[in-house]
Amino acid sequence: MDLSSPHRYSAKGPAILLCFAVALLPYAVTSTAYAKNGAPTYPKQIRGTWMPDDIGCSSPVNYDSDSLIDIGRNVLGHYEDSSKVTRVLQVSRTPTAWKIDSLLNVGGDGYHDKVSEIFILSGDNLIIAGSGGFEAYARCK
Repeated sequence: MDLSSPHRYSAKGPAILLCFAVALLPYAVTSTAYAKNGAPTYPKQIRGTWMPDDIGCSSPVNYDSDSLIDIGRNVLGHYEDSSKVTRVLQVSRTPTAWKIDSLLNVGGDGYHDKVSEIFILSGDNLIIAGSGGFEAYARCK
């Protein structure tokens, strides 16, 4: 398993947005997301339930799907793994993008493996990119 990219990535989606956000990394803006206690949090704009954009969300949402991700305040949950946020750095305002560092927990073994990903938000669409590729998601309502 490639621990640097916990989500199942494919070579689809808006590659131009991905290239744009990666190119902006050296010019990162200084906005970060933190809770009142000083702990890093996932940005409010991306919290919620997401499905790959080629699958879409059913109504009601199928929470047993192995494709669904659920982004909460501190944890991103995905089928048999989860990531706990350790650092958030906003790298672009338009499109809104963040470099998010986290610790990966695979199968309940604890949060040990370091992961860095780029999250790019455009409306109700989210791209998550890591060293293994990227996946485009649509927000479930």
